[in-house]
Amino acid sequence: MEECGDALTNVPEKSILTEEEFDTLKAEATAKNEAVLLQLGSEACTRCPAFSTAISELKDTHVFRWVYGDAHATDTELPELFSVTQLPALVLYTPGAIEPLVVANASSDQLTQHVYRHCRPVFTTDADF
Repeated sequence: MEECGDALTNVPEKSILTEEEFDTLKAEATAKNEAVLLQLGSEACTRCPAFSTAISELKDTHVFRWVYGDAHATDTELPELFSVTQLPALVLYTPGAIEPLVVANASSDQLTQHVYRHCRPVFTTDADF
C-alpha cells in the first residue's frame, strides 16, 4: 500500500469471496446507478500491482465501486463463478446489464477501454466550460 498520509487511494473499497457478496454489491450499485469493478488477483501475480495502480488512477476520473477478490484464497468461489483462469482479471458490472463483463489476463489498456466505455465520468466543478 502507498504511504500517502491520511488517504490510501491505491486500495479497493473492500475484499469479497462469494457470489452472494458480489450480488449484494450489484444491488447496492444499481440503486446508486454506479458500476462495480471486481479485481481478481493474488499476491503471486506479478502484473497485479500495476493493474491496481491503473484502477486507482481510473477511480479518480470515473464512478465505480472497486472491490478485490483474492483468486488464490482457499474459501473463494469467484474465479470459478466467472470462469477466470488467468490473472489479473476484471469483472465489470453496470446497472441494467444482464451479465457482467469478464476479462481474464487483462491489460491496463483493456481496463481503461472498458471503464471509459461503461462507467460514467466523475463530475467536477473546476473544469473549463
